Amino acid sequence: MKGLHQFTRQTRKAHRYLMAIVGIQLFIWAASGTYMVWLNIHSIHGDEWLQSPPVLTGLGPQSYPISELAIAFPKATNIKLKMLGDKPVYLFKQFAQTIMLDATNGEKISPLSSSEIQELLPFVIDKPQSFFDNNIKNINLLTDSVPEEISGRSLPLWQIELKDWDSTTIYIGQNNGEVEYVRHNRWRIFDLFWRLHIMDYSEGEDIGNNLLIFATVLSFIAVLAGFVLLTLRLRLYTVTSRLTSKIIRPNQSISYTSRIQNFIKKTHKWFALIVLIQLLIWMVSGFLLGQVDYDLASGKATATWVHEKPKTFLNTEKLSHTSLLNLLDISELVQVVSLRERDNQWLYQLQYKKGRHSYWPAYFELFNTSTGDAEPLNEQMLVELAWQSIDRDYKVSMAQEVTQQSLDPVLLVPPIDDLPNEYNRVWQVKLADHHNTAIYFNADNGDLIAHVNDTTRWRNLLLMLHFMDYLPHNPKQGAFNNVFIKTMSIFALALSLSGLAWLLSLLWLYLRQDRGSTLLLDSLIASKQLTTANCGGGGTCGRCTFLSSTPPEPNDREKALLSQIELDQGVRLACQHKVNGVSGVSVYVK
Repeated sequence: MKGLHQFTRQTRKAHRYLMAIVGIQLFIWAASGTYMVWLNIHSIHGDEWLQSPPVLTGLGPQSYPISELAIAFPKATNIKLKMLGDKPVYLFKQFAQTIMLDATNGEKISPLSSSEIQELLPFVIDKPQSFFDNNIKNINLLTDSVPEEISGRSLPLWQIELKDWDSTTIYIGQNNGEVEYVRHNRWRIFDLFWRLHIMDYSEGEDIGNNLLIFATVLSFIAVLAGFVLLTLRLRLYTVTSRLTSKIIRPNQSISYTSRIQNFIKKTHKWFALIVLIQLLIWMVSGFLLGQVDYDLASGKATATWVHEKPKTFLNTEKLSHTSLLNLLDISELVQVVSLRERDNQWLYQLQYKKGRHSYWPAYFELFNTSTGDAEPLNEQMLVELAWQSIDRDYKVSMAQEVTQQSLDPVLLVPPIDDLPNEYNRVWQVKLADHHNTAIYFNADNGDLIAHVNDTTRWRNLLLMLHFMDYLPHNPKQGAFNNVFIKTMSIFALALSLSGLAWLLSLLWLYLRQDRGSTLLLDSLIASKQLTTANCGGGGTCGRCTFLSSTPPEPNDREKALLSQIELDQGVRLACQHKVNGVSGVSVYVK
Protein backbone atom coordinates (compact mmCIF):
# COMPACT_ATOMS: atom_id res chain seq x y z
CA MET A 1 0.00 0.00 0.00
CA LYS A 2 2.89 2.33 0.72
CA GLY A 3 4.18 1.73 -2.81
CA LEU A 4 0.76 2.51 -4.29
CA HIS A 5 0.57 5.69 -2.26
CA GLN A 6 4.00 6.85 -3.44
CA PHE A 7 3.22 5.95 -7.04
CA THR A 8 -0.11 7.78 -6.94
CA ARG A 9 1.45 10.77 -5.22
CA GLN A 10 4.32 11.06 -7.70
CA THR A 11 1.97 10.57 -10.64
CA ARG A 12 -0.28 13.33 -9.36
CA LYS A 13 2.72 15.64 -8.93
CA ALA A 14 3.95 14.87 -12.42
CA HIS A 15 0.49 15.51 -13.84
CA ARG A 16 0.16 18.86 -12.09
CA TYR A 17 3.67 20.12 -12.80
CA LEU A 18 3.52 19.13 -16.46
CA MET A 19 0.10 20.72 -16.79
CA ALA A 20 1.51 23.89 -15.26
CA ILE A 21 3.95 23.90 -18.21
CA VAL A 22 1.72 22.81 -21.10
CA GLY A 23 -1.75 23.58 -19.76
CA ILE A 24 -2.06 26.84 -21.68
CA GLN A 25 -0.98 25.15 -24.93
CA LEU A 26 -3.46 22.32 -24.34
CA PHE A 27 -6.18 24.92 -23.94
CA ILE A 28 -5.00 26.64 -27.15
CA TRP A 29 -5.13 23.31 -28.99
CA ALA A 30 -8.64 22.66 -27.70
CA ALA A 31 -9.94 26.19 -28.37
CA SER A 32 -8.37 26.52 -31.83
CA GLY A 33 -9.42 23.00 -32.78
CA THR A 34 -13.00 23.66 -31.69
CA TYR A 35 -13.16 26.84 -33.77
CA MET A 36 -11.71 25.14 -36.85
CA VAL A 37 -13.97 22.07 -36.82
CA TRP A 38 -17.20 23.93 -36.08
CA LEU A 39 -16.81 26.35 -39.01
CA ASN A 40 -17.33 24.77 -42.42
CA ILE A 41 -13.93 24.70 -44.10
CA HIS A 42 -15.39 25.58 -47.50
CA SER A 43 -17.11 28.60 -45.96
CA ILE A 44 -13.73 29.62 -44.53
CA HIS A 45 -12.27 29.36 -48.04
CA GLY A 46 -15.04 31.67 -49.29
CA ASP A 47 -16.74 29.11 -51.53
CA GLU A 48 -20.17 30.41 -50.49
CA TRP A 49 -19.37 33.71 -52.22
CA LEU A 50 -18.69 32.22 -55.64
CA GLN A 51 -21.08 31.93 -58.54
CA SER A 52 -21.23 28.69 -60.50
CA PRO A 53 -19.63 29.05 -63.94
CA PRO A 54 -22.24 30.27 -66.44
CA VAL A 55 -23.22 28.36 -69.57
CA LEU A 56 -21.15 29.31 -72.62
CA THR A 57 -23.19 31.47 -75.04
CA GLY A 58 -22.77 34.24 -77.59
CA LEU A 59 -20.79 32.36 -80.25
CA GLY A 60 -21.79 32.16 -83.89
CA PRO A 61 -20.38 31.55 -87.37
CA GLN A 62 -18.87 35.06 -87.44
CA SER A 63 -17.12 34.75 -84.07
CA TYR A 64 -13.34 34.61 -83.78
CA PRO A 65 -12.22 31.01 -84.54
CA ILE A 66 -9.66 29.26 -82.39
CA SER A 67 -7.61 28.50 -85.53
CA GLU A 68 -6.90 32.21 -85.98
CA LEU A 69 -5.84 32.45 -82.35
CA ALA A 70 -3.36 29.63 -83.03
CA ILE A 71 -1.92 31.57 -85.96
CA ALA A 72 -1.65 34.83 -84.03
CA PHE A 73 -0.24 33.14 -80.91
CA PRO A 74 1.60 29.99 -82.05
CA LYS A 75 3.13 29.32 -78.62
CA ALA A 76 -0.18 29.64 -76.76
CA THR A 77 -0.86 27.07 -74.02
CA ASN A 78 -3.70 26.36 -71.60
CA ILE A 79 -6.26 27.69 -74.11
CA LYS A 80 -9.78 27.99 -72.70
CA LEU A 81 -13.05 29.34 -74.05
CA LYS A 82 -15.35 30.58 -71.28
CA MET A 83 -17.65 33.39 -70.24
CA LEU A 84 -16.39 36.65 -68.79
CA GLY A 85 -19.48 38.37 -67.50
CA ASP A 86 -21.96 38.23 -70.38
CA LYS A 87 -19.50 37.66 -73.24
CA PRO A 88 -17.39 34.70 -74.39
CA VAL A 89 -13.60 35.04 -74.18
CA TYR A 90 -10.46 33.07 -74.95
CA LEU A 91 -8.06 32.76 -72.03
CA PHE A 92 -4.54 31.39 -72.55
CA LYS A 93 -0.89 31.76 -71.65
CA GLN A 94 2.06 32.67 -73.83
CA PHE A 95 5.58 32.99 -72.42
CA ALA A 96 4.17 32.97 -68.85
CA GLN A 97 1.87 35.89 -69.71
CA THR A 98 -1.89 35.49 -69.28
CA ILE A 99 -3.86 36.90 -72.23
CA MET A 100 -7.59 37.27 -72.77
CA LEU A 101 -9.32 37.87 -76.11
CA ASP A 102 -12.92 38.65 -76.96
CA ALA A 103 -14.15 35.42 -78.62
CA THR A 104 -16.56 37.33 -80.86
CA ASN A 105 -13.98 39.54 -82.61
CA GLY A 106 -10.49 38.57 -81.35
CA GLU A 107 -9.79 41.89 -79.63
CA LYS A 108 -7.51 41.79 -76.61
CA ILE A 109 -9.40 42.72 -73.43
CA SER A 110 -6.79 42.05 -70.74
CA PRO A 111 -5.69 43.60 -68.45
CA LEU A 112 -9.06 44.51 -66.93
CA SER A 113 -9.68 48.03 -65.64
CA SER A 114 -11.27 48.99 -62.33
CA SER A 115 -14.63 49.75 -63.97
CA GLU A 116 -14.59 46.42 -65.83
CA ILE A 117 -13.90 44.58 -62.59
CA GLN A 118 -16.86 46.30 -60.91
CA GLU A 119 -19.11 45.29 -63.82
CA LEU A 120 -17.80 41.72 -63.55
CA LEU A 121 -18.42 41.28 -59.81
CA PRO A 122 -22.12 40.15 -59.95
CA PHE A 123 -21.14 37.48 -62.51
CA VAL A 124 -18.44 35.86 -60.36
CA ILE A 125 -19.72 36.66 -56.85
CA ASP A 126 -23.10 35.39 -55.65
CA LYS A 127 -24.42 38.86 -54.80
CA PRO A 128 -26.60 41.33 -56.76
CA GLN A 129 -25.21 44.54 -58.25
CA SER A 130 -27.00 46.57 -55.57
CA PHE A 131 -24.90 44.83 -52.91
CA PHE A 132 -21.68 46.05 -54.51
CA ASP A 133 -23.09 49.52 -55.15
CA ASN A 134 -23.52 49.93 -51.40
CA ASN A 135 -20.70 47.86 -49.92
CA ILE A 136 -17.48 48.48 -51.85
CA LYS A 137 -15.03 50.22 -49.56
CA ASN A 138 -11.86 50.28 -51.70
CA ILE A 139 -10.55 48.87 -54.98
CA ASN A 140 -6.79 48.59 -55.30
CA LEU A 141 -4.52 47.15 -57.96
CA LEU A 142 -1.74 44.96 -56.53
CA THR A 143 1.25 44.56 -58.83
CA ASP A 144 4.38 44.21 -56.69
CA SER A 145 3.48 43.07 -53.18
CA VAL A 146 0.48 41.45 -51.55
CA PRO A 147 -0.97 41.22 -48.02
CA GLU A 148 0.19 38.29 -45.90
CA GLU A 149 -3.24 36.68 -46.19
CA ILE A 150 -2.68 35.68 -49.85
CA SER A 151 0.08 34.40 -52.10
CA GLY A 152 1.88 36.61 -54.57
CA ARG A 153 1.91 33.94 -57.29
CA SER A 154 -1.25 35.33 -58.90
CA LEU A 155 -0.13 38.94 -59.44
CA PRO A 156 -1.38 41.29 -60.75
CA LEU A 157 -4.59 41.28 -58.70
CA TRP A 158 -7.50 43.58 -58.08
CA GLN A 159 -8.24 43.86 -54.35
CA ILE A 160 -11.89 44.65 -53.59
CA GLU A 161 -12.51 45.51 -49.93
CA LEU A 162 -16.13 45.32 -48.76
CA LYS A 163 -17.93 47.05 -45.90
CA ASP A 164 -19.78 43.94 -44.73
CA TRP A 165 -19.79 42.59 -41.14
CA ASP A 166 -16.99 40.13 -41.90
CA SER A 167 -14.61 42.66 -43.54
CA THR A 168 -14.54 40.54 -46.70
CA THR A 169 -11.84 41.15 -49.29
CA ILE A 170 -12.07 39.65 -52.79
CA TYR A 171 -9.01 39.21 -55.01
CA ILE A 172 -9.58 38.95 -58.78
CA GLY A 173 -6.90 38.38 -61.41
CA GLN A 174 -6.37 41.47 -63.57
CA ASN A 175 -5.55 39.38 -66.64
CA ASN A 176 -8.04 36.50 -66.27
CA GLY A 177 -11.04 37.97 -64.42
CA GLU A 178 -11.14 34.96 -62.09
CA VAL A 179 -11.63 35.05 -58.33
CA GLU A 180 -8.32 33.93 -56.88
CA TYR A 181 -8.99 34.44 -53.16
CA VAL A 182 -11.78 35.40 -50.77
CA ARG A 183 -10.63 36.51 -47.34
CA HIS A 184 -12.71 37.58 -44.35
CA ASN A 185 -12.39 37.85 -40.58
CA ARG A 186 -13.44 34.24 -40.05
CA TRP A 187 -10.60 33.16 -42.35
CA ARG A 188 -8.15 35.48 -40.59
CA ILE A 189 -9.12 34.06 -37.18
CA PHE A 190 -8.86 30.56 -38.64
CA ASP A 191 -5.37 31.35 -39.94
CA LEU A 192 -4.31 32.71 -36.54
CA PHE A 193 -5.70 29.65 -34.75
CA TRP A 194 -3.99 27.36 -37.25
CA ARG A 195 -0.61 28.96 -36.51
CA LEU A 196 -1.26 28.66 -32.77
CA HIS A 197 -2.43 25.08 -33.22
CA ILE A 198 0.75 23.92 -34.99
CA MET A 199 2.95 26.37 -33.03
CA ASP A 200 4.47 27.77 -36.23
CA TYR A 201 4.06 31.48 -35.63
CA SER A 202 5.79 32.73 -38.78
CA GLU A 203 4.86 30.80 -41.94
CA GLY A 204 2.08 28.66 -40.48
CA GLU A 205 3.12 25.61 -42.53
CA ASP A 206 5.58 23.46 -40.56
CA ILE A 207 3.63 20.81 -38.65
CA GLY A 208 6.85 19.07 -37.64
CA ASN A 209 8.68 21.96 -35.94
CA ASN A 210 10.73 21.28 -32.82
CA LEU A 211 8.59 23.45 -30.55
CA LEU A 212 5.47 21.49 -31.49
CA ILE A 213 7.25 18.17 -30.99
CA PHE A 214 8.50 19.24 -27.54
CA ALA A 215 5.05 20.44 -26.44
CA THR A 216 3.39 17.28 -27.79
CA VAL A 217 5.75 14.96 -25.91
CA LEU A 218 5.28 16.81 -22.62
CA SER A 219 1.51 16.95 -23.15
CA PHE A 220 1.37 13.25 -23.94
CA ILE A 221 3.17 12.40 -20.69
CA ALA A 222 0.89 14.75 -18.75
CA VAL A 223 -2.26 13.26 -20.28
CA LEU A 224 -0.93 9.73 -19.75
CA ALA A 225 -0.38 10.57 -16.09
CA GLY A 226 -3.95 11.85 -15.95
CA PHE A 227 -5.13 8.60 -17.53
CA VAL A 228 -3.32 6.61 -14.81
CA LEU A 229 -4.86 8.79 -12.08
CA LEU A 230 -8.29 8.36 -13.61
CA THR A 231 -7.84 4.59 -13.69
CA LEU A 232 -6.85 4.55 -10.02
CA ARG A 233 -9.77 6.81 -9.23
CA LEU A 234 -12.19 4.44 -10.98
CA ARG A 235 -10.75 1.54 -8.96
CA LEU A 236 -11.57 3.40 -5.76
CA TYR A 237 -14.90 4.75 -6.99
CA THR A 238 -17.07 2.02 -5.47
CA VAL A 239 -15.42 2.20 -2.05
CA THR A 240 -15.38 6.00 -1.96
CA SER A 241 -18.95 6.42 -3.14
CA ARG A 242 -20.16 3.86 -0.59
CA LEU A 243 -18.23 5.62 2.17
CA THR A 244 -19.41 9.07 1.09
CA SER A 245 -23.03 7.99 0.95
CA LYS A 246 -22.86 7.01 4.62
CA ILE A 247 -21.06 10.02 6.02
CA ILE A 248 -22.39 13.10 4.23
CA ARG A 249 -24.92 14.92 6.38
CA PRO A 250 -27.15 17.88 5.45
CA ASN A 251 -26.03 19.85 8.49
CA GLN A 252 -22.36 19.77 7.44
CA SER A 253 -21.76 23.23 6.05
CA ILE A 254 -19.42 23.46 3.04
CA SER A 255 -18.27 26.85 1.83
CA TYR A 256 -19.34 28.23 -1.53
CA THR A 257 -15.72 28.29 -2.71
CA SER A 258 -15.25 24.63 -1.88
CA ARG A 259 -18.48 23.74 -3.63
CA ILE A 260 -17.13 25.38 -6.77
CA GLN A 261 -13.79 23.57 -6.39
CA ASN A 262 -15.55 20.24 -5.95
CA PHE A 263 -17.71 20.93 -8.99
CA ILE A 264 -14.62 21.74 -11.08
CA LYS A 265 -12.89 18.54 -9.95
CA LYS A 266 -15.90 16.37 -10.72
CA THR A 267 -16.44 18.07 -14.07
CA HIS A 268 -12.80 17.63 -14.99
CA LYS A 269 -12.85 13.92 -14.14
CA TRP A 270 -16.08 13.24 -16.03
CA PHE A 271 -14.87 15.05 -19.12
CA ALA A 272 -11.55 13.21 -18.83
CA LEU A 273 -13.45 9.92 -18.73
CA ILE A 274 -15.18 10.85 -22.01
CA VAL A 275 -12.34 12.39 -24.00
CA LEU A 276 -9.08 10.98 -22.64
CA ILE A 277 -8.58 8.16 -25.15
CA GLN A 278 -9.29 10.49 -28.08
CA LEU A 279 -6.97 13.08 -26.55
CA LEU A 280 -4.15 10.53 -26.60
CA ILE A 281 -5.06 9.62 -30.20
CA TRP A 282 -4.93 13.31 -31.20
CA MET A 283 -1.49 13.72 -29.69
CA VAL A 284 -0.01 10.53 -31.11
CA SER A 285 -1.49 11.08 -34.58
CA GLY A 286 -0.50 14.76 -34.55
CA PHE A 287 3.05 13.87 -33.55
CA LEU A 288 3.32 11.16 -36.23
CA LEU A 289 1.87 13.47 -38.90
CA GLY A 290 4.75 15.84 -38.19
CA GLN A 291 7.20 13.03 -38.95
CA VAL A 292 5.69 12.06 -42.32
CA ASP A 293 7.80 12.67 -45.43
CA TYR A 294 5.36 15.02 -47.17
CA ASP A 295 7.29 15.10 -50.45
CA LEU A 296 6.83 11.35 -50.71
CA ALA A 297 3.28 11.34 -49.31
CA SER A 298 2.12 14.04 -51.75
CA GLY A 299 3.74 12.32 -54.73
CA LYS A 300 6.33 15.01 -55.35
CA ALA A 301 9.12 12.45 -55.10
CA THR A 302 7.69 10.28 -57.88
CA ALA A 303 5.41 12.46 -60.03
CA THR A 304 5.83 15.08 -62.72
CA TRP A 305 2.80 17.28 -63.24
CA VAL A 306 2.60 18.32 -66.89
CA HIS A 307 0.65 21.58 -67.26
CA GLU A 308 -0.28 21.44 -70.94
CA LYS A 309 3.23 21.66 -72.34
CA PRO A 310 2.49 20.54 -75.88
CA LYS A 311 4.85 18.24 -77.73
CA THR A 312 3.47 19.47 -81.06
CA PHE A 313 2.53 22.90 -82.38
CA LEU A 314 -1.13 23.66 -82.97
CA ASN A 315 -2.22 22.43 -86.37
CA THR A 316 -4.66 25.11 -87.48
CA GLU A 317 -6.11 22.86 -90.20
CA LYS A 318 -7.41 20.49 -87.54
CA LEU A 319 -8.96 23.17 -85.34
CA SER A 320 -12.43 23.20 -86.85
CA HIS A 321 -14.52 26.14 -85.69
CA THR A 322 -17.61 24.57 -87.25
CA SER A 323 -17.14 21.37 -85.24
CA LEU A 324 -16.86 23.41 -82.05
CA LEU A 325 -20.03 25.38 -82.80
CA ASN A 326 -21.90 22.14 -83.56
CA LEU A 327 -20.78 20.67 -80.25
CA LEU A 328 -21.98 23.77 -78.41
CA ASP A 329 -25.34 23.61 -80.19
CA ILE A 330 -25.79 19.96 -79.23
CA SER A 331 -24.48 20.35 -75.68
CA GLU A 332 -26.34 23.35 -74.33
CA LEU A 333 -24.92 23.11 -70.78
CA VAL A 334 -21.23 23.57 -71.60
CA GLN A 335 -19.47 25.96 -69.19
CA VAL A 336 -15.89 25.91 -70.47
CA VAL A 337 -14.14 24.58 -73.56
CA SER A 338 -10.44 23.75 -73.17
CA LEU A 339 -7.93 22.71 -75.81
CA ARG A 340 -6.17 19.55 -74.61
CA GLU A 341 -3.45 17.34 -76.04
CA ARG A 342 -3.84 13.60 -75.60
CA ASP A 343 -1.75 10.94 -77.35
CA ASN A 344 -0.24 13.54 -79.73
CA GLN A 345 -3.62 14.79 -80.90
CA TRP A 346 -5.59 17.90 -80.00
CA LEU A 347 -9.01 17.59 -78.43
CA TYR A 348 -11.80 19.88 -77.31
CA GLN A 349 -12.61 19.30 -73.64
CA LEU A 350 -16.18 20.29 -72.80
CA GLN A 351 -16.77 21.05 -69.13
CA TYR A 352 -20.38 20.67 -68.02
CA LYS A 353 -19.88 20.74 -64.29
CA LYS A 354 -16.96 21.44 -62.00
CA GLY A 355 -16.79 22.31 -58.33
CA ARG A 356 -14.50 24.75 -56.62
CA HIS A 357 -12.23 21.83 -55.72
CA SER A 358 -11.00 19.11 -58.07
CA TYR A 359 -12.47 16.26 -55.99
CA TRP A 360 -16.01 17.70 -56.09
CA PRO A 361 -18.40 16.10 -58.58
CA ALA A 362 -17.47 17.12 -62.13
CA TYR A 363 -18.27 16.05 -65.69
CA PHE A 364 -16.16 16.44 -68.84
CA GLU A 365 -16.16 15.10 -72.41
CA LEU A 366 -13.40 15.01 -75.05
CA PHE A 367 -13.98 15.52 -78.79
CA ASN A 368 -11.76 15.50 -81.85
CA THR A 369 -10.99 19.10 -82.90
CA SER A 370 -11.26 18.25 -86.58
CA THR A 371 -14.26 15.93 -86.86
CA GLY A 372 -16.11 16.68 -83.64
CA ASP A 373 -16.26 12.94 -82.83
CA ALA A 374 -16.15 11.83 -79.21
CA GLU A 375 -12.69 10.69 -78.07
CA PRO A 376 -13.09 8.96 -74.71
CA LEU A 377 -9.94 7.90 -72.91
CA ASN A 378 -8.75 4.39 -73.63
CA GLU A 379 -6.30 2.13 -71.84
CA GLN A 380 -3.47 2.91 -74.25
CA MET A 381 -3.87 6.64 -73.52
CA LEU A 382 -3.91 5.95 -69.78
CA VAL A 383 -0.71 3.91 -69.97
CA GLU A 384 0.99 6.75 -71.85
CA LEU A 385 -0.32 9.36 -69.41
CA ALA A 386 0.80 7.27 -66.42
CA TRP A 387 4.29 6.82 -67.85
CA GLN A 388 4.57 10.55 -68.62
CA SER A 389 3.55 11.41 -65.05
CA ILE A 390 6.46 9.51 -63.48
CA ASP A 391 9.51 11.56 -62.58
CA ARG A 392 12.44 10.82 -64.92
CA ASP A 393 14.90 10.03 -62.11
CA TYR A 394 12.37 7.76 -60.46
CA LYS A 395 11.89 5.87 -63.73
CA VAL A 396 15.60 5.17 -63.77
CA SER A 397 15.62 3.99 -60.16
CA MET A 398 12.79 1.48 -60.74
CA ALA A 399 13.80 0.42 -64.25
CA GLN A 400 14.14 -3.21 -63.25
CA GLU A 401 10.83 -3.25 -61.34
CA VAL A 402 8.41 -1.47 -63.70
CA THR A 403 8.16 -1.00 -67.45
CA GLN A 404 5.59 0.86 -69.49
CA GLN A 405 4.35 -2.43 -70.92
CA SER A 406 3.59 -3.76 -67.43
CA LEU A 407 1.05 -1.03 -66.62
CA ASP A 408 -2.60 -2.08 -66.49
CA PRO A 409 -5.26 0.65 -66.02
CA VAL A 410 -8.42 -0.11 -64.02
CA LEU A 411 -11.56 2.06 -63.92
CA LEU A 412 -12.86 2.76 -60.38
CA VAL A 413 -15.96 4.48 -59.01
CA PRO A 414 -16.29 6.15 -55.58
CA PRO A 415 -15.77 5.34 -52.79
CA ILE A 416 -12.07 4.83 -53.46
CA ASP A 417 -9.86 3.69 -50.58
CA ASP A 418 -6.79 5.66 -51.65
CA LEU A 419 -8.83 8.81 -52.40
CA PRO A 420 -11.40 9.09 -49.59
CA ASN A 421 -12.53 12.59 -50.65
CA GLU A 422 -12.87 11.85 -54.38
CA TYR A 423 -16.40 11.96 -55.84
CA ASN A 424 -15.59 11.27 -59.50
CA ARG A 425 -14.76 8.14 -61.47
CA VAL A 426 -11.02 7.57 -61.79
CA TRP A 427 -8.55 5.44 -63.67
CA GLN A 428 -6.04 3.62 -61.49
CA VAL A 429 -2.63 2.51 -62.73
CA LYS A 430 -0.56 0.52 -60.24
CA LEU A 431 3.23 0.40 -60.24
CA ALA A 432 4.92 -2.70 -58.86
CA ASP A 433 7.54 -0.56 -57.11
CA HIS A 434 8.79 -0.75 -53.52
CA HIS A 435 6.46 2.13 -52.52
CA ASN A 436 3.34 0.31 -53.87
CA THR A 437 2.53 3.43 -55.90
CA ALA A 438 -0.84 3.80 -57.59
CA ILE A 439 -1.44 6.61 -60.11
CA TYR A 440 -4.92 8.10 -60.41
CA PHE A 441 -6.46 10.07 -63.29
CA ASN A 442 -9.86 11.67 -63.79
CA ALA A 443 -11.85 9.18 -65.85
CA ASP A 444 -13.39 11.87 -68.09
CA ASN A 445 -10.39 13.97 -69.16
CA GLY A 446 -7.26 12.16 -67.95
CA ASP A 447 -6.11 14.88 -65.54
CA LEU A 448 -3.58 13.56 -63.05
CA ILE A 449 -5.14 13.43 -59.58
CA ALA A 450 -2.42 11.90 -57.43
CA HIS A 451 0.44 9.49 -56.96
CA VAL A 452 -0.56 7.45 -53.90
CA ASN A 453 1.93 5.23 -52.10
CA ASP A 454 2.32 3.52 -48.73
CA THR A 455 3.46 6.79 -47.13
CA THR A 456 0.33 8.49 -48.50
CA ARG A 457 -1.83 5.75 -47.07
CA TRP A 458 -0.13 6.05 -43.68
CA ARG A 459 -0.70 9.82 -43.73
CA ASN A 460 -4.36 9.31 -44.68
CA LEU A 461 -4.83 6.88 -41.79
CA LEU A 462 -3.35 9.38 -39.35
CA LEU A 463 -5.56 12.15 -40.76
CA MET A 464 -8.62 9.94 -40.40
CA LEU A 465 -7.77 9.28 -36.74
CA HIS A 466 -6.90 12.91 -36.05
CA PHE A 467 -10.08 14.28 -37.68
CA MET A 468 -12.27 11.31 -36.59
CA ASP A 469 -13.32 11.08 -40.22
CA TYR A 470 -14.82 7.61 -40.07
CA LEU A 471 -17.97 8.00 -42.19
CA PRO A 472 -18.70 9.23 -45.74
CA HIS A 473 -19.60 12.92 -45.85
CA ASN A 474 -20.99 15.53 -48.18
CA PRO A 475 -18.18 16.95 -50.37
CA LYS A 476 -19.23 20.47 -49.40
CA GLN A 477 -19.07 19.69 -45.69
CA GLY A 478 -15.34 19.15 -45.25
CA ALA A 479 -13.53 16.09 -43.90
CA PHE A 480 -13.01 17.52 -40.43
CA ASN A 481 -16.45 19.08 -40.02
CA ASN A 482 -18.05 15.77 -39.04
CA VAL A 483 -20.28 15.26 -36.01
CA PHE A 484 -17.76 13.09 -34.13
CA ILE A 485 -14.97 15.64 -33.96
CA LYS A 486 -17.40 18.52 -33.38
CA THR A 487 -18.81 16.77 -30.32
CA MET A 488 -15.43 15.65 -29.02
CA SER A 489 -13.96 19.13 -29.49
CA ILE A 490 -16.55 20.56 -27.07
CA PHE A 491 -15.66 17.94 -24.47
CA ALA A 492 -11.93 18.57 -24.98
CA LEU A 493 -12.44 22.31 -24.58
CA ALA A 494 -14.46 21.75 -21.39
CA LEU A 495 -11.75 19.38 -20.12
CA SER A 496 -9.00 21.93 -20.71
CA LEU A 497 -11.01 24.75 -19.12
CA SER A 498 -11.86 22.72 -16.01
CA GLY A 499 -8.23 21.57 -15.81
CA LEU A 500 -6.97 25.14 -15.94
CA ALA A 501 -9.50 26.20 -13.30
CA TRP A 502 -8.44 23.31 -11.06
CA LEU A 503 -4.77 24.14 -11.58
CA LEU A 504 -5.37 27.77 -10.63
CA SER A 505 -7.30 26.75 -7.51
CA LEU A 506 -4.43 24.48 -6.46
CA LEU A 507 -1.98 27.31 -7.04
CA TRP A 508 -4.13 29.59 -4.89
CA LEU A 509 -4.21 27.00 -2.09
CA TYR A 510 -0.47 26.45 -2.40
CA LEU A 511 0.26 30.15 -2.01
CA ARG A 512 -1.94 30.30 1.10
CA GLN A 513 -0.69 27.21 2.91
CA ASP A 514 2.13 26.88 5.40
CA ARG A 515 5.03 25.38 3.45
CA GLY A 516 7.45 25.27 6.38
CA SER A 517 6.40 21.88 7.70
CA THR A 518 6.02 18.28 6.51
CA LEU A 519 2.63 16.93 5.51
CA LEU A 520 1.32 14.71 8.32
CA LEU A 521 0.41 11.99 5.81
CA ASP A 522 4.03 11.69 4.68
CA SER A 523 5.25 11.53 8.28
CA LEU A 524 2.81 8.76 9.22
CA ILE A 525 3.69 6.70 6.15
CA ALA A 526 7.42 7.16 6.74
CA SER A 527 7.00 5.86 10.30
CA LYS A 528 4.86 2.96 8.98
CA GLN A 529 1.93 4.00 11.15
CA LEU A 530 -0.31 4.52 8.14
CA THR A 531 -0.52 2.66 4.84
CA THR A 532 -4.08 3.32 3.66
CA ALA A 533 -3.87 6.41 1.42
CA ASN A 534 -4.83 5.04 -1.94
CA CYS A 535 -5.51 8.41 -3.57
CA GLY A 536 -1.93 9.54 -2.90
CA GLY A 537 -2.91 12.45 -0.70
CA GLY A 538 -5.45 13.94 -3.06
CA GLY A 539 -8.16 14.20 -0.45
CA THR A 540 -10.59 11.94 -2.26
CA CYS A 541 -10.46 8.47 -0.69
CA GLY A 542 -10.98 9.48 2.99
CA ARG A 543 -8.78 6.62 4.27
CA CYS A 544 -5.85 8.50 5.92
CA THR A 545 -7.76 9.18 9.15
CA PHE A 546 -6.17 10.08 12.50
CA LEU A 547 -7.24 11.25 15.95
CA SER A 548 -5.85 14.38 17.58
CA SER A 549 -6.07 15.56 21.14
CA THR A 550 -6.23 19.14 19.83
CA PRO A 551 -8.00 18.71 16.51
CA PRO A 552 -7.92 21.66 14.10
CA GLU A 553 -11.08 22.99 12.51
CA PRO A 554 -12.25 20.54 9.83
CA ASN A 555 -12.00 21.78 6.27
CA ASP A 556 -14.53 21.19 3.51
CA ARG A 557 -12.94 17.95 2.28
CA GLU A 558 -13.06 16.50 5.78
CA LYS A 559 -16.68 17.59 6.16
CA ALA A 560 -17.51 15.80 2.90
CA LEU A 561 -15.64 12.55 3.70
CA LEU A 562 -16.12 12.15 7.46
CA SER A 563 -19.28 11.71 9.47
CA GLN A 564 -20.37 14.30 12.01
CA ILE A 565 -19.72 11.81 14.82
CA GLU A 566 -16.15 11.30 13.59
CA LEU A 567 -15.59 15.03 13.31
CA ASP A 568 -16.84 15.55 16.87
CA GLN A 569 -14.46 12.83 18.08
CA GLY A 570 -11.52 14.73 16.58
CA VAL A 571 -10.99 12.52 13.51
CA ARG A 572 -9.25 14.31 10.67
CA LEU A 573 -7.49 13.46 7.36
CA ALA A 574 -3.69 13.33 7.44
CA CYS A 575 -3.44 14.57 3.84
CA GLN A 576 -5.02 17.88 4.89
CA HIS A 577 -2.71 18.92 7.72
CA LYS A 578 0.93 19.67 8.49
CA VAL A 579 2.88 18.01 11.32
CA ASN A 580 3.29 21.26 13.21
CA GLY A 581 -0.44 21.97 13.06
CA VAL A 582 -1.63 19.08 15.22
CA SER A 583 -0.66 17.30 18.45
CA GLY A 584 -1.52 14.08 20.23
CA VAL A 585 -1.79 12.17 16.96
CA SER A 586 -2.89 8.54 16.73
CA VAL A 587 -4.01 6.57 13.71
CA TYR A 588 -7.78 6.08 13.51
CA VAL A 589 -9.02 2.91 11.81
CA LYS A 590 -12.57 2.99 10.45
